[in-house]
Amino acid sequence: MAGMQGMQGMKQIVGEEAEEEEEETTIQGMKQQKHREFREFIPCIASSSAAVFSAASSTIRSSPESPASLPLLLLLPLLLFLLLPLSVHPLNPLHPCYSFFFFLFCCCFSYLLHPLHPLHPCYSFFFFLFCSCFSYLLHPLNPLHPCHCCFFCCFFFSCTLWTDVGRKRIAILGATGSVGRQALEIIAGSDRLGVCALAAGANWELLAEQAKRFRPQAVAVADEGAARSLSAALGGGVEVLAGADAAAELVHKVRPDLVLTAMVGTAGLAPTLAAIECGADLAVANKESLVMAGAVIMPAARAAGIAVLPVDSEHSAIFLAMQSGRPAEVRRVWLTASGGPFRSLPLDELDRVTPEQALQHPNWAMGPKVTIDSATMMNKALEVIEAKWLFRLGVSQIRVLIHPQSIVHSLVEFCDGSTIAQLGVPDMRVPIQYALTYPERRPGPVAAANLAQVGRLDFAEPDLERFPALGLGYRAAEAGGTLGAVLNAANEAAVRAFLDGRLAFPAIARLVAGVMDRHHVVHPVTAEAIGDADRWARQEAESWIASS
Repeated sequence: MAGMQGMQGMKQIVGEEAEEEEEETTIQGMKQQKHREFREFIPCIASSSAAVFSAASSTIRSSPESPASLPLLLLLPLLLFLLLPLSVHPLNPLHPCYSFFFFLFCCCFSYLLHPLHPLHPCYSFFFFLFCSCFSYLLHPLNPLHPCHCCFFCCFFFSCTLWTDVGRKRIAILGATGSVGRQALEIIAGSDRLGVCALAAGANWELLAEQAKRFRPQAVAVADEGAARSLSAALGGGVEVLAGADAAAELVHKVRPDLVLTAMVGTAGLAPTLAAIECGADLAVANKESLVMAGAVIMPAARAAGIAVLPVDSEHSAIFLAMQSGRPAEVRRVWLTASGGPFRSLPLDELDRVTPEQALQHPNWAMGPKVTIDSATMMNKALEVIEAKWLFRLGVSQIRVLIHPQSIVHSLVEFCDGSTIAQLGVPDMRVPIQYALTYPERRPGPVAAANLAQVGRLDFAEPDLERFPALGLGYRAAEAGGTLGAVLNAANEAAVRAFLDGRLAFPAIARLVAGVMDRHHVVHPVTAEAIGDADRWARQEAESWIASS
């Protein structure tokens, strides 16, 4: 009896083992089938993920502002990535496959936000999460295991390092000028902005002080002798570049995130084009570059996918006001002008205006050349052309108003009859800061305009007899081609002659008009054609000055 029970027990055990083996065989077969299906499914998932993520990447990188659909675009690749480990390890949410693919997704997302900063905390944080999950699988009961501690230390170190690396790297071209000095003042008060390069003309003493304070990677001066003095003053540690092409070389060398072009006149063109070649965003205070080569600069910037941010107060105001609607809804824009120091001076007294009088602007603190341009309203002539290129407007859509208080900086009129204006005290730090921090708006050092104290805002049509330079700007904007370069070059020569006492104040506009009359406009615009027109116009202007 006992033997029979033993035999039955043995059979039962053997049967159970056979069932377990059969079940194991079945499970293994199911796993193998799942793996085969998974391997067949991988190309589909990978291609779908790549396509969707590529669309998301193109969308976010092509526009300064993220579209509303961006979260959905980025969520799809994450869901696809999670399907991979789910098909292999459905019951283990802490398996490294999950955290690895999530880490890949987050790194891609971080790259979209910080493409030039691999040490940004976003990267290291997600890597820390991944490694922690991996360490937990190996050492689930020991949170103080060296693996955990090591990964946390790496994360903490990168966060600490990011305090320097994570700042927006800014190159300031024209650092010793009015705009450049104010930009450095703003950067000094920000923990999100940093200086990687500085360039100036010949003022090496001030540039040396700035370099010692901000410790850029490199500096540049146009004057060779100034470069030698600058190198001696800095004593190493900061690379010094010299020559007419030093600013453009500087941009190529440091490859900044943003280039502030604040150099006066034609000197800003080459480094502006260099910034586009390097994929750096542009903060444009050098309106002359767009006047000469807007037909070259703006298409190149759009092709490179970079932002071109206006720093002139008027164009910054238009940029802000245009955000109230779509470009197709804009009927016209209004540039405001103070009228300068001579807006009410009798016309017969303009011949006796001195450079000292012309440099006394009633509202704005600017450099000498820009201040003289304001007195003749040539600055507004240049701004008409600049607005044409920046905002893709027809010349008939750009109007000018005399506004003595300089509180309303520009207005945008929309097709429904509404007009949006930007108001503020006349302080260049406002548009400079907005360009440096865009798309964010940060607290700044300038108080808001007190309209009760201002009391009244006056507007008037400009008098073209008093300000003939404004008509020359419209003429150049209509003609296009190389006439903008001729207008700019002749004006630079005329302003220099006036400041040197070689030319009367009213003769500035007459000289520019005469040079424009003798120019044969070249279409289409190329960099070579612009250079030829610039040189020709300067020679013509000097001949006109010598014979007057």
